[in-house]
Amino acid sequence: MTSRLRLSNTVLLLIISTLGAGILLDGTWYNQTPEPTPIHAISLDEVESVTVEVNQQQVLALRKSGKHWQQTHPYAAPVKSQRLQRLLDTNRYSQRSYAASELPVAEIFTDNIILIIDDAEFQFGAIEPVSKLRYVRSEDHIYLQPDNVIPMLSAAENVFVDLQITSHVEQVSIDGANIEIIDAWSDLQAADIISNHSLDDENTRVEISVLEDSYLRQLTAAHSAQGYTISSDNGFTYLLSASTAEALGLPDLLSTRGTSKTSQ
Repeated sequence: MTSRLRLSNTVLLLIISTLGAGILLDGTWYNQTPEPTPIHAISLDEVESVTVEVNQQQVLALRKSGKHWQQTHPYAAPVKSQRLQRLLDTNRYSQRSYAASELPVAEIFTDNIILIIDDAEFQFGAIEPVSKLRYVRSEDHIYLQPDNVIPMLSAAENVFVDLQITSHVEQVSIDGANIEIIDAWSDLQAADIISNHSLDDENTRVEISVLEDSYLRQLTAAHSAQGYTISSDNGFTYLLSASTAEALGLPDLLSTRGTSKTSQ
């Protein structure tokens, strides 16, 4: 009898301890958010292309180039990895899904907006009024997902474009001479990216060496009818705002140290 009582007390103590831990941890044991489930067997590390079509017309194309991603349509540009990830996350869902036969597909999918990750297609539908999640269809299943993609696609044309030219800059030299004040060169942001043929009328330019996170980079500052630009060693040319160009001292720099193309 005594041994049974001890056993019962041990079991009771274990149950009480478990419930107590659950209360102290604010229910985290019982209310964990389920891990997102892949819709297609796509390795996101191996994805090579992402495109978006509206009414069968391509409006966005992103391609992997080596270890980095670039936008190839509507124009060439480097890509913000965080925003690309939002597109790739369309291949994952966390809770609710339906067979297409269970829902009024014709009423939900009135806009022909298609996201293609490699060969996997996702069609975006209406917002579910209660959850405020968006219907997303792939093959014969429909999923409810956070409404992240459509707002991004509806934003500015350069929403996926990475306009950051530099990160942490440790040293700057212009035509081989170091400059003392370099704060403005760190975390340098452009206003836009322009094509190189827009610089055909440039009349001054200067070569700039930047030591960034212990890596030496070569930049070219120039002035043309487009404005002040910096051509980066990543192959892209960035257009600067007037205030950024002024902070870098480019107006004075290019007027006094720039090299005239006509004199070469």
